[in-house]
Amino acid sequence: MTGVLTLPTMAYILHNDRVGQFSLKLFFEQPSIYLHELCARLVPNYIYIYRTNVFETTAHTTRELCLYSGTLTAVLLPQIFSDKDKKFRKATLIFYIILNLFLIFPFLSSMAHGFSDPTFRWTMILILVQILTVCHYLENINQLNTKNLKITMGISIFVLIAVIPLTVILSKGNTISAYRNQILLFLSAIIFVVINTWLLLNKKSYIWFLTVLCIEYSISGFTLYYSRMRSEGITYDFIKSATHVLQDKDHELNYFLENIEPVNSLQYYRTYIPLESIYWDFSHNMSLMVQLQGTMTYDSTYAPSFNKMKEIAPEVKDYDSEWIFNIKNPDILQFLSVKYAIVTNPSELPEGLSWRLLTDNYRSGLLVYRNDDYRSLGTTYNQIITYEEIESTKLITHLSDIVACESSDLMEIQNMMNSNHSVELENIAHQGNYLTGTCNTDESSFLVLSLPYDKGWKVFVNGQNVKTYSVNGGFVGFGVEVGNNQIEMYFTPVGFKQGAIISLIGIMGYVALIVYEKLKIRNSRRYKNEQSI
Repeated sequence: MTGVLTLPTMAYILHNDRVGQFSLKLFFEQPSIYLHELCARLVPNYIYIYRTNVFETTAHTTRELCLYSGTLTAVLLPQIFSDKDKKFRKATLIFYIILNLFLIFPFLSSMAHGFSDPTFRWTMILILVQILTVCHYLENINQLNTKNLKITMGISIFVLIAVIPLTVILSKGNTISAYRNQILLFLSAIIFVVINTWLLLNKKSYIWFLTVLCIEYSISGFTLYYSRMRSEGITYDFIKSATHVLQDKDHELNYFLENIEPVNSLQYYRTYIPLESIYWDFSHNMSLMVQLQGTMTYDSTYAPSFNKMKEIAPEVKDYDSEWIFNIKNPDILQFLSVKYAIVTNPSELPEGLSWRLLTDNYRSGLLVYRNDDYRSLGTTYNQIITYEEIESTKLITHLSDIVACESSDLMEIQNMMNSNHSVELENIAHQGNYLTGTCNTDESSFLVLSLPYDKGWKVFVNGQNVKTYSVNGGFVGFGVEVGNNQIEMYFTPVGFKQGAIISLIGIMGYVALIVYEKLKIRNSRRYKNEQSI
């Protein structure tokens, strides 16, 4: 039933650059990771994840381990081993052991992360299984094995007391005193282990368990705020302030920019904003929060086709990361149709572009500049170069003047370049999944748009479906005819139609199951009535 969502998502993710960085390692190199996996079931590790942490690995993928859903869960899970229902015990144990194997072996963890680098981000699945299993035992609280409960409590207390000094010894790191806050957290977990075990042994009502859980989670949240966020100087007020520097209401900045020049309603443009001063180094994805076409992004929020750009222009990458981008190169900014810049100081403006001050008092002091070298979303080209030539010369081409393409597409694209003049895409209108515009050329030519290339684009020139090419580091290009060209572009994610069919089949199957169950119940009642007569 979810095929309409999952199939296009899978097709998109498979093109992500991280997919394929599969780990073949059998075991993690740091023993502390396995101790972390053990303790994460008893302690809310997110509290100390980015602070002084005895399990620190310096890798965010092994930091982000979350198995905690309350000490009650950890205390009840071992009941599986003494469950009298052999069928339930066997099925649950096999499934649970398989999931835990993904924690132990990096290559399995890598598979769970889309065949990319190993990570523990998938462990929410394991948490869900733990909660469902515990709910089963809470429903049958009178059948709990008391000996199992006492043993579980003893083992849990031992783990919480011994794990920090043991990890310090294995890692040969700091002294135990360096982990004071973590030790206090573990001691608090011991108290809750004892309380929950006592409640279970005395068969207390659910209200007691709910009360303890509420207290436990409240303490976790309180500790998270004061030990992590405050220690890093991050508060909710800070986050709110950082996201409200440019606007107070959704699309407020977009409305301001659209009205600052009347022609903007017929154009598509991006805006340059420095991370350091405007966004306070908070996030490369801040432009998403203000619905802005920006020049920064990270991780999975960029089009997979952009991977080609970082090959021909590595300077677009930031923080020495393959998946964090902060574009400052003036030629690339011009190619990406950057029309405005919002800064706190003129020195923050990217060099090499013609900036003109429009206002020095946006939001009580921000400077808004216009790029007079603004390039429209689409421009026709009459020069071409292959990626292989760029790689051999180690020279980054001027993407605003020259088409960069694969050698296999060179002749096809070159044959379209019959005009010596460059013209822009005009009268642009875009909404939802479509974009339209006009382009008037004296000869047939090749039009390049600063929109990421995707096989889901369907482009029509004067009503005729035309072939699209991936050019200039992962952007869409296609041929236009002599004279006036009416451009229509429609985007449908790859796999959407097939996914919709799957969803339709799923919905029909769901309805059929409901009808079948209704008929089955009705026939059963009719049979009983006949028997009684």
